[in-house]
Amino acid sequence: MILAAVTSSLVFSPSGRAVILTLAGALALTLLCAALSRRLRVPSIILFMLAGLCMGQFGLHLIRPENLGQTWEFLLMLGTEIVLFAAGLCLPPRGYRETTWETRGILTSGVLITWGLVALTLRLLIPAHSWSFCLLCASLVLSPGPAVIAPLLQRLHLRQRVHHVLYWESVLCDPIGAVLAILCFHIACLSAGDTTATVTPLIYHSIASALLGIVGGRLLAAFLRLPGLSGGGAPVALLAGAVVIPATSDYLMPGSGLLSALVAGLALGRQKLPTVLTVRRNRALLMESIAGPVILLAAAHFSTEHARILGWRGLLAILVVLLVVRPLNVFLSTAGGSLRTGDKLFLSWLAPRGVVPAVLAAAFAMQYAGAGASAETTRFMEAFVFVLIAASVAQGLSAGIVGRRLDVLDPHPTGWLIVGGHMLGRQVAAFIRDSGLQVVIVDEDAQAVAAARRERQRAITGSALAIALEDHPELYGVGHLLAITDSSERNLRICRRFAEERPDWKLYRWAEKESTAESAGPPPPPGQPVWTLLRAEDMQSVGEEADEPGLDIQSARVSDIRHPERVLLSRTGSLLTPSLPSSTDETLTVLIYRPLTVGLDLNVLPEWIS
Repeated sequence: MILAAVTSSLVFSPSGRAVILTLAGALALTLLCAALSRRLRVPSIILFMLAGLCMGQFGLHLIRPENLGQTWEFLLMLGTEIVLFAAGLCLPPRGYRETTWETRGILTSGVLITWGLVALTLRLLIPAHSWSFCLLCASLVLSPGPAVIAPLLQRLHLRQRVHHVLYWESVLCDPIGAVLAILCFHIACLSAGDTTATVTPLIYHSIASALLGIVGGRLLAAFLRLPGLSGGGAPVALLAGAVVIPATSDYLMPGSGLLSALVAGLALGRQKLPTVLTVRRNRALLMESIAGPVILLAAAHFSTEHARILGWRGLLAILVVLLVVRPLNVFLSTAGGSLRTGDKLFLSWLAPRGVVPAVLAAAFAMQYAGAGASAETTRFMEAFVFVLIAASVAQGLSAGIVGRRLDVLDPHPTGWLIVGGHMLGRQVAAFIRDSGLQVVIVDEDAQAVAAARRERQRAITGSALAIALEDHPELYGVGHLLAITDSSERNLRICRRFAEERPDWKLYRWAEKESTAESAGPPPPPGQPVWTLLRAEDMQSVGEEADEPGLDIQSARVSDIRHPERVLLSRTGSLLTPSLPSSTDETLTVLIYRPLTVGLDLNVLPEWIS
């Protein structure tokens, strides 16, 4: 994308050097803001906007989007199409089926309530704006964005029911809001250019755009399945498809590129391709790298003229959206559900808008001016959406304080994730479940997962190294990881991944004595090694037959346990650990590995002979 923008600048810009300096400055600031957001664990969009305001026309005038000329138009549309493609691609196919009744209410009646009330508020406060324009502005601020919500959810540790509603609302409402915004934009353009125009051609145009997107997504999926696409070829092909599909659609039907990009992403996202799963797992990084420069440059374009045009009426409309419309949406769309009043108040407070509305607002403002709208109208739309996004994200930063007051936080998650669906993993999970704690099994072997589900265990089919954690509501409330695959190296890689993505989790891993000794040394590898005397071959069949090693559940004091090295899990009260406490006077419930069996063929290791 950078190379294409620079090449375009040589053709359109009167000063290629100014274009290159502007792009380089924007990219450097984007990288700095992205790194800082991960350090502070705050949504990166707020830093992109602050950097753009400080370095752009509103501040120091160091980043000047006007220097880009027509390159800015090219870069903005290209970035918007790729962002929409990624938004559709990252939508989990089973997402709507996983939602609760309350979430479905927010996604259906809640969307209509927000859309109608925001448009009504704008129309009443600023009668000079047409209904079509008010509906367009309302469609851009419908829902929270997943790229903004995800870091907040990781930092807050919400209770399961609130976490579930917020996450799925942000993920599923993002494409819904994008489709609605694109349709409203075309209607607004018709109204701006020709007051006698009808929406019938728009309906046919939208259907054709969606069909082009479906065809493009299916063709791209077939191309990605070719055996020659291995290594780094698939991501390159995916990015090329995100550019070619909307460009082809725009060539065949002008104005259809945005909707085709979104639908193509949705169609491709339903295919179980390794590249798609990788993109889904790294959606935050993808959005930062693509949308970051666009949002920063759009914020740099913001000037004092935008603030003047927004005025006190625009600011009042933003306050109404945040403090009146959002609470009405939550309380009306979830009425009769299981959410407590405190849950609803918290959902009313936390609704930061994200990346998709920001890039769409910038793209629509540019195209709306070309359709005949006045500069004052387009600047109001940019100012309204960007200020509302900034205010909602800033509001979300206080969610920790609000969450503690409303008792929706779960500061110490007690659930367990067991990596390994073999016989040992299922028996360990049963012990944890019988202790009254949440437990989930994950395994790549579909048969092992099916066996776990037959035993009424919660299980996920997939690799612990690749699954997108936020896409699985079963994992809400998990705070412990126990990696017990039969490979010490794989368990270590799993712990490394979760140490990066979930630094507050407690990590444990099975490791053989030799691998534990080899991996020792500063700094220590992530994950506490446990059960080092257990043999890998025993995991598959432990306890399956009477003449094989098995597991026993006992209640005893620490001093009464003859072989503490055989203890796999110990429970005292609500505390459960994969080892034996060093000292306690309480009676423990322990899960003990039994290597010895009755018979002539004894299964004995030298370490277990007392």
